[in-house]
Amino acid sequence: MNGLVKETSVQQYPVSDRFLVFQLLTKMFQKYSEELKANRPEFLYGLLQLVEGERDPRCLLVVFRLMHSVIESLDLDPYTEDVFEVISCYFPILFTPTPDDEYGITKEDLSGELHRCFTACPQFAPFLFPLVLEKLESELITAKIDSYKVIEGVSRNYGYERINQFIPQLWTAIRVDVLKPKLLETEISEHALKALISISDAMIENELMFDSFTKQIWTDISNAFNKPELDLVDSGVSIMLATISSNAYAFNQMITQLMPILLKQFTFCQKESTRVDIIESISRILSHSRNISQKQINLINFESLFTLMTSLSVADTETDNIRESVVSCLQQLIQLKQMNDNKWEIITKTTQQK
Repeated sequence: MNGLVKETSVQQYPVSDRFLVFQLLTKMFQKYSEELKANRPEFLYGLLQLVEGERDPRCLLVVFRLMHSVIESLDLDPYTEDVFEVISCYFPILFTPTPDDEYGITKEDLSGELHRCFTACPQFAPFLFPLVLEKLESELITAKIDSYKVIEGVSRNYGYERINQFIPQLWTAIRVDVLKPKLLETEISEHALKALISISDAMIENELMFDSFTKQIWTDISNAFNKPELDLVDSGVSIMLATISSNAYAFNQMITQLMPILLKQFTFCQKESTRVDIIESISRILSHSRNISQKQINLINFESLFTLMTSLSVADTETDNIRESVVSCLQQLIQLKQMNDNKWEIITKTTQQK
């Protein structure tokens, strides 16, 4: 096999021959991976020479799968950066199959296999994050989406120690792409939030770092709640929910800070659409509470909400839109199973009457 990887002229072969070579390499690696560990540096160097510059989609699919197996099985040192350079030159995948493509390979197929290579090696972190951060500044939508997909895929596996130094830049990029008026939310925003969830899941391994992380996010987006006229409440709540994920402590901290502000803004705001948005955002928070251990939710944070919602549900001065949103919010409150029996009965009766 070492003789095969030393064959430096493979890229001069026809596509069909290269495809067979890469398939043969894959089968041989599956069979002799343990034996190759003894000649690991020589094998890695030869393999990189062999696959570098490949452009055919069918061959690349085999190459990416082979590289994933190699990355998972072998210690890449001292060629970690070299391996990364060889595979990262394909990121992001820019491939559109022709209508007459007989193999049915898609951009998603290639991207998925390439992303698996990135995820398999936490040692790629110093090289990968600068790359995706650069792509996040691109005007190309697909490049930004692919970058967020990579961040989502690798963060949990890499862990907080490897991603911590990149958190400020990552958070800045996510904030720019997510903290927007509701009407401007895009597919990019959706993937940025998924990336934020993955980052938070990694950061939560260290309580001090996670606490610092959430405090910084709150500081940066608090104006979204203090100034509802900016129409950023919805995206601000999305960011907070993505950040806390399923962590009960973070959820209670968020509610303690956020609920009084939202209720105050709702009470004093005159614009109906903004008031509806605030109630709907509160409903989303309540819905998210299902992801949290019910026993760990601090219900004291919902006392004022309960009082306000029950009074609004029977108020003749409120519009139908407001009352409809209020009833929906009350239904979410029912899901909080730690409520005492009296409140449970009152909420249930109020909702049923509506």
